Amino acid sequence: MRPSRGGLENELILLSCRLNPDKHVQDRIRGLLKQPLDWPEIIALCGRHKVSPLLYYNLNKLGAGGMLKDAAWSNIRNYYYANINRNILFQKNLCFILEKLNEAGLEVIVLKGALFIEEVYRNPGLRALSDIDMLVKKNDITAVKGVLFQNGYKEVPFSGRPDTRNDAAFEVTKEIENNLNLGLDVHEEFVPARPYRIDLPDLWDRTREKVINGTKLSFPSWEDTIIYCALHIRKHPRPNTLHLKFIVDIDAILRSSGLDLDWGYIEAAAKKSAFIHSVYFALYIAKELFGTYIPADVMNRFRPRAVKEKAIRLCMNKNNFLKAAGWQGMALRLLLFDRGVDFIIYLWRVSFLERFIMGKISALSSILARNR
Repeated sequence: MRPSRGGLENELILLSCRLNPDKHVQDRIRGLLKQPLDWPEIIALCGRHKVSPLLYYNLNKLGAGGMLKDAAWSNIRNYYYANINRNILFQKNLCFILEKLNEAGLEVIVLKGALFIEEVYRNPGLRALSDIDMLVKKNDITAVKGVLFQNGYKEVPFSGRPDTRNDAAFEVTKEIENNLNLGLDVHEEFVPARPYRIDLPDLWDRTREKVINGTKLSFPSWEDTIIYCALHIRKHPRPNTLHLKFIVDIDAILRSSGLDLDWGYIEAAAKKSAFIHSVYFALYIAKELFGTYIPADVMNRFRPRAVKEKAIRLCMNKNNFLKAAGWQGMALRLLLFDRGVDFIIYLWRVSFLERFIMGKISALSSILARNR
């Protein structure tokens, strides 16, 4: 008898969207490919979760193209190769602008996707990028803007609702090829206060450096990268924004680092800035979805009390992650705060003061500036 609708499709996606599936996983994928599958559903879910390149790459290695209708296979194949081209162009232009910033004596840390492609995925086609995030020092914001403007970047004006503004200090964009724009999100904070300021005083001293095409790139330490990923998930708990690609990142980072991490540093930072349960969820969901090995003593550093842990696991697990309901995202957001009072402070300080009040002031300032 065929398992419940969606079960086989979900399993195939979670097995196929790993960075380096082992022989056991590959054999299970081959077995699943012999079953009747809802391919339009698989393609749609992988697109929604930004993991279509991994699906194509791993199925192609197994010679599974014949299992899909020509149009579906062509769709994900074309996306994969277009993604390679786009990411290579992104990297080339990133290196160019970093060289200019380096020449101006401005320090920059590259965050998220561009970091993962270079340090973890090692294949520009496997990770979808929408833009590039970079961290600069607060006192350098004006100088960084000047260098970007001198090299053809234009600031992106914000015109949406206050609660849709992202956390970048500013955004710029530049057309680097016909109909292809490179967006840069420039941050002055590693992660914004949610609700407490994230205190990582040694962040800049702990950076790792790598030279790519003659250009020096600085990345956060592996420990700070795990912190960043955990807090990025907490920022995006809703089903329409909590993408599987974020969990692939965490799994890939943990496997690449061999778990040779300073967990005491991560724990101390998480306790100091109240994001212990966010780190727990990041580790738990990687283990749940991809079987990532995480020692019990590491999990125990961040494990919440039994009732809360059970609630988190019921809220998000391998059976519902790909198609989680809206209420599950809302519940997860609440559960990832270490204490109930933290959520209340978040609602007041971030949702009301930062989003609403500061948003109104910003909108009023823009109107006054236009009318001068």
